Amino acid sequence: MIKLCSAILVPLMIGMFTVITTIQESRRSQLQRDAEMMKIEQQAQL
Repeated sequence: MIKLCSAILVPLMIGMFTVITTIQESRRSQLQRDAEMMKIEQQAQL
């Protein structure tokens, strides 16, 4: 029973970690793009 749980739990945890990391990186990239666009727009107004 313990082997079955660990056999299921380990891949599930790895998958969850991968999904969470991907979402965080996506958000970080979007924030960086937004910041760069704001900077470009501010420079264009000068």
